[in-house]
Amino acid sequence: MSANALPKSSSLPSPLLALLQGHAPKHSALPPELWRKVLLAPVEEILSRPGKAFRAHLVEAAWRLLGRDDDAPKELAAIVEILHAGSMVVDDIEDGSDTRRGGPAIHKMFGMPVALNAGNWMYFLPFELLNQMGLPADVQALLTNKMLATLSACHRGQALDLALCVGDVEQELVADVVAETTTLKTGALMGLAAVLGGGAAGARGKTLEALDRFGTRLGVALQKLDDLGNLCGGADPEKRHEDLKNGRLAWPWAWAAQSLETEAYDKLVAAARDVQTSRKSQAAGIEWLSARLKAVAGAERRAAIAAEVMSSLRDLECVFGRSPTTAFLRNEVSRLEASYG
Repeated sequence: MSANALPKSSSLPSPLLALLQGHAPKHSALPPELWRKVLLAPVEEILSRPGKAFRAHLVEAAWRLLGRDDDAPKELAAIVEILHAGSMVVDDIEDGSDTRRGGPAIHKMFGMPVALNAGNWMYFLPFELLNQMGLPADVQALLTNKMLATLSACHRGQALDLALCVGDVEQELVADVVAETTTLKTGALMGLAAVLGGGAAGARGKTLEALDRFGTRLGVALQKLDDLGNLCGGADPEKRHEDLKNGRLAWPWAWAAQSLETEAYDKLVAAARDVQTSRKSQAAGIEWLSARLKAVAGAERRAAIAAEVMSSLRDLECVFGRSPTTAFLRNEVSRLEASYG
């Protein structure tokens, strides 16, 4: 593949599934078909469903930004996609979600115990893939440490997301809590994608920091778009209002906490609590909350988030210059922005 022939905007189920071949436990006397039934089938199911695949494409783009004109090792993209897929399986269990990527949530298909075990295994499988790549010792150590740090950060962010609901945090702290939750979860995993590609290609020091910073900032901005889209359904109507139903401290609450007077903010919080306790009038309460939070976010919120993304891209270009790769990233970001509805 030439330097200009970056990946097309599509999901990557086939390469991911191919990497699962041979991952039944070695030296086991049990037939591979049995291991597939108890462990691999849930993993194959979630990886086979179409997704945005931007993290995988960011791995490749970061590799090319370091001047490489060959393809990044396929294991690098698989690492971040498998970690993300594993987190979705576990997250759906924790949230009680019914659907994921156009199909039933994995725990709805295979049962919670099997799904939870498979999701947790997907946190460890990427380390096996990394060990099999034959990378120089210093590169393997760098990427291993980054993967461990990312998993730790994601779990800290998930702790905030799960344990804190609307009304649990003082108004003046809400925006900080939402920002840290997003940085630790979505931002950290996107930063990992950039570090995997760039670090494997030789980036170190400030160059690697710039890639990590870009991925993290982009992840935060995309989460803002996702939270905004959740108010109206966006591209996934089945997820519409999921954050409001679960009482999540998502970005609309951060914007409300920053812009509303105490009395107005407290009124929204009281309405959110009513939604959680009064199932009979939940639908009407959610519609009222959604309309009010959309009004607080404002008609220009999407444009403001897009400007944040463009700022992060310009900062990246200050380090690496403009190139077909940064143009590819601009196109990918535009595609992602449109996908959030």
